[in-house]
Amino acid sequence: DPFHPLADLETVAALPGPEVAKGGIDVFSAEATLDDVKQLPAPEEGKPAMIYEEKPRLRLKVPRRYKAVPAGELAIYTMRWGHRAWMDACVPTQEAWAARHGYEIEVWGEPEAGRYPSAKFACLEMMREFLAGEKEFMLYYDADVIFHPEAPGWEAKGGFRVAKDMCTKPKFWKDVDKWMRRHYPALRKSGHVYRNAGVWSCDRESARRFLKEAESHPRWVEGCMEQHQFNVFWQRAAQVGMRLEMLGQEWNMMTRIEAEQPAWLYHLAGKDAHKAGYLERIYRNGLVPQPPREFEVIEPRSERAIVIPWITGPEMWEELRMTLRSWHRYFADKECPIYILGDAAPKWLLEGGRVKFIEMEGYRKSRDAGYFQARYTGYQLAEKVIFTNDDIYLLKEQGWEDFEVALTEGMLHTQVVEYVRGGNPFRRMMGLSAADLMHHGMRKVRRFATHTPFYFEREKALEILRRFHVRYKGTFANFYHNWHGTRHRACGKEKVMTIPAAGSARFLNHGGGMPGPEICRGLLERFPVAAPWENPVVPMVDPELPPGTRLCVASYGEDLEWLRDIEYPAAVYDATGDGESGEHIAVPNVGREAGQYLRHIIANYGRFADHELFLQGHPFDHNPRMLEVLAARPWEGRRTCPLGPVLTRANQVNTPLAMTFAKEIGVAYDQDKPWVHGALFAASREALMSRSLAWWKGLLKKVEAEPMSPWAMERLWLVVLEG
Repeated sequence: DPFHPLADLETVAALPGPEVAKGGIDVFSAEATLDDVKQLPAPEEGKPAMIYEEKPRLRLKVPRRYKAVPAGELAIYTMRWGHRAWMDACVPTQEAWAARHGYEIEVWGEPEAGRYPSAKFACLEMMREFLAGEKEFMLYYDADVIFHPEAPGWEAKGGFRVAKDMCTKPKFWKDVDKWMRRHYPALRKSGHVYRNAGVWSCDRESARRFLKEAESHPRWVEGCMEQHQFNVFWQRAAQVGMRLEMLGQEWNMMTRIEAEQPAWLYHLAGKDAHKAGYLERIYRNGLVPQPPREFEVIEPRSERAIVIPWITGPEMWEELRMTLRSWHRYFADKECPIYILGDAAPKWLLEGGRVKFIEMEGYRKSRDAGYFQARYTGYQLAEKVIFTNDDIYLLKEQGWEDFEVALTEGMLHTQVVEYVRGGNPFRRMMGLSAADLMHHGMRKVRRFATHTPFYFEREKALEILRRFHVRYKGTFANFYHNWHGTRHRACGKEKVMTIPAAGSARFLNHGGGMPGPEICRGLLERFPVAAPWENPVVPMVDPELPPGTRLCVASYGEDLEWLRDIEYPAAVYDATGDGESGEHIAVPNVGREAGQYLRHIIANYGRFADHELFLQGHPFDHNPRMLEVLAARPWEGRRTCPLGPVLTRANQVNTPLAMTFAKEIGVAYDQDKPWVHGALFAASREALMSRSLAWWKGLLKKVEAEPMSPWAMERLWLVVLEG
């Protein structure tokens, strides 16, 4: 049965079974309109908009009986010319759909200028050619149409089938009315449903009636290329007996309007300059699989290898050094090479040893070209590879055979809609990888992105790279192990996030940010001896020594790529979920940024940086020049320093609220004191230590208990810290 992973999964489970008559298959058909969507309730604060969370379920109904046109009875026509950026995305999906169902496509190029009022009037010539043949049905679609990988064969249904045009731009409809008023004023008043000419089909009788109507006109007039004129032909032919049917929106989903809906055909209707944006929207929403990335196939350097991608910027202590010590101590294979792929070799790494550095040009941050080059290279460096990160440490003896059974953490296919539409970046990547696998026919998808080392075989990895568009955040492991059916077991207690006193854990993964002092001390105690590849002249960084400047970032699903370009270490507090990504510090979604700032203060009390910078996940809404501010370091030598717009008494926002809250926490508040819009500020160690740990803990309890406290604290942060 054809299946779209972003459809209602409960509905899919209710599909008819083998009792369905031979030749019948099941598809979805659209049932709601844009008006239905506009009537959805407003989203609750802190939750994704209902239009994204529930809209896919709203738009689909129980599948209906469906019979496809046999391969020898469908004539398919299309025209192909245009920008390569979108042609390269659309054409392969069209060819794949036709090949899967045994159809042949007749491709026309751009007609000679002046032969028709506009190029797409050549569809009339296609129709004549169709009638000169013997096939029962004709299908036409524009070049800018993407077919879903599981789109069924074309429906064997008679009449002339064309979908309603769903454009919502008032200017477009004014142009339609103006054109009709000028050229067909009588027809304009007859109540015809205006249709989109990008995808349509007809049987032989309908084609004859349509052509007869078209040929009865002394001249053809361009309007939205051929579309206005074809609407006249459809309407007049229908008035004299042609059977005109409504094609379901699932067969002509116009992406400039509907970029969140499951469908079989997506139409990038619009100007060439906008098509790339429409493509990005449907890819971002997981509606069709994105084409694989281009990559270079390289020869393996060895039979087996350990590979670690690494860049110098995000490292906050000696994570890579300690990770390698753990492999030296606990991994049974003491001979296989270890490759570090990154932007610069570690200063302590000796040349010529087992650990080898390979520079990846342009590898500076996640999602840049160098990031993917490092990974695509790493998967091919040996016939068998263990791929790991610098924040994953071995805790017990193990060998290659231990990694051949993959670890998994639950199922993804039951949550794909929630994950793709949600605000958590890690879950979004998990949802998109699951959707892509389901687009390719898989019904059950497991999560293998467990933040543990992965075992890959080169040839199998190449198959994944050629078939799937690999994103970041562990999606390759999901593709690889699901597609190849790797033996697996639950991760369970095999991974821990703190140094265990005892137990059977195989790995430690402390996640993003600087490992806490307990973890640093625990790693130094467990791995005190330098590995053979370490230069003893380069000392270890003291984990107890606080950094000069550190960022505290309060996040709720924002894009945090800007942090990759910042020279300071950052502690990111994630309030979107349960910290599945392993990159950030998971906190409850209580107290907004005030609660996250206070948790940072309490967790680091007594070991603050010289200056702590408190920022929201996307500070540019309040200060578009934030990166310039951070580079200028205006906080040096100051107790506190605003990093956003400074407001005064003239900005009387939340003043009564701040006055009441200040009295409750025992702070003298003067409404004439300036405050920082967006709670963006820097505070020195002295300012933060001027209040006791007990006082900060009491303030956190107060903030968690009173829902309006974050807005009050926005007015009070500088007052609290200035004392």
